[in-house]
Amino acid sequence: MKKTKIIGLTGGIASGKSSVAEFLRARSFPVFDADKAAHELMSKDSGAWQDIIDEFGKGILTNSEEIDRQKLGQIVFAEPERLKKLEAILHHRIWQAFENFCTEQRAQQAKIVFLDAPLLIEAGWHERVDSVWLVYLSREEQIRRAMQRDKVQAVVIEQRLDKQMPFDKKKLVADRIIDNSFTLEQTYAQVESLINELQVAI
Repeated sequence: MKKTKIIGLTGGIASGKSSVAEFLRARSFPVFDADKAAHELMSKDSGAWQDIIDEFGKGILTNSEEIDRQKLGQIVFAEPERLKKLEAILHHRIWQAFENFCTEQRAQQAKIVFLDAPLLIEAGWHERVDSVWLVYLSREEQIRRAMQRDKVQAVVIEQRLDKQMPFDKKKLVADRIIDNSFTLEQTYAQVESLINELQVAI
């Protein structure tokens, strides 16, 4: 049986990556959401919960002893070294969950599986997938769309962007670039073209 193709899907703040992921799901492709997996790993019933509390203390807990992701986020975005420690706790667990997902999809004869991960490149996962698809947007448009979506000032978005790998560096790693500067219909047309290209190759 031919090997299942693993496609890494990544982007940046308000780039439209989630819209592309939803489009792929609507086309019945299996898509693993790394962010959702990270949130699940932070739940009280997960194996990562205690490791996170040991590292960051009980001050990040809610009254129901769940991790307050907003409090945790404030800590790690202010201290890059703490962010690295959180990633060390989560990333290998997320990848294991993805491998389990792939095993399930292979059992269902899936020919293509997508890994939707904003930190795909930062985590080094781009080296483990067959191809990297980058959803691109200019910084100016990222800021405009993120302000509209999150109802925050430009300076807040700029601070977030400054802590992320810039698109110029991500482009050097990407195998395919999806330009989301125009309408969603035009973005979806690009994705459809990439799907057709991929299906021909397999």
